[in-house]
Amino acid sequence: MSPPELQVIVNANASGVDSIRSVIRDAREALGHAGARSSAVATRSLDELAAVIADAGDRRLVLVGGDGAVHAAANAGLGGEFALLPAGKANNIAHALGLPSQWDPAAALAVRESARPLDLLAVEAAGQRVLAVEGVSAGFQAAARSRYTAENSADLRAGVAALLRALARHRPYDVALLVDGEEVALRTSQLFVSNMALFGYGFQVAPRALPDDGEADLVVLPPLSRAQILPALARVRRGTHLEDERVMARRVTRVQLRSPLPLVADAEVLGSGTATIELLPGALRLARPRTPAWRQAPTRPQG
Repeated sequence: MSPPELQVIVNANASGVDSIRSVIRDAREALGHAGARSSAVATRSLDELAAVIADAGDRRLVLVGGDGAVHAAANAGLGGEFALLPAGKANNIAHALGLPSQWDPAAALAVRESARPLDLLAVEAAGQRVLAVEGVSAGFQAAARSRYTAENSADLRAGVAALLRALARHRPYDVALLVDGEEVALRTSQLFVSNMALFGYGFQVAPRALPDDGEADLVVLPPLSRAQILPALARVRRGTHLEDERVMARRVTRVQLRSPLPLVADAEVLGSGTATIELLPGALRLARPRTPAWRQAPTRPQG
């Protein structure tokens, strides 16, 4: 049997990619060691990526990059099978799915493992439709992300500056939601609709979220003062915020945000407005282990 042929796609804008030529060489070498033949291309726009996906035929598409590479692929075209060689800073998706950070074992998995379905979140806001892989943020974190001006998601100084600018303007939001047909009115500083355990730069927003179970996790923080925001975010980063009885956590399939809030889908800023967020079961096929670590997590708390 001839070795499989793969199409390597390098996200030239990924935060961990420094030299495109060396990245392509190393990726193809790792895939070759795993027994595959490959060709490679670097893309810098969604249109370029969509064209490569459309022309791939039966070849599995190996994305080289971070979380943004998977987000871009989901929004460029979902017809084929994908795999991932992690090359970002946060690598939330790789961590959530149990993908190795080292390329030789990651390449072996990309070549030999089955492409298994993952859920996505379809976000309709301001006349546009975006697919999210990790989750959707609405409120303070999204306001801070909208003020972030660095080229990639790993610039700590730019992140702190954006956070402080958002903090200076923060007021809790009065929010009306329609959650799986149930009307909910609440006051909050931040809410998430999470498809995976991690969001942003390693925040454990929904530690027990399962990205292939046909449900998302709605996590709503209470209204917080400026002095309370940073300690609350520290708890979210550790994943201990769910111990607070004021935090609402429930599993959902559809959320309508009827009050305008700052919005972010994965790391893509959507501005401020209302939105409809709907889970798409099994919409993306990606090579990954059958039983990653998050499968062993205890039952999630009910809202």
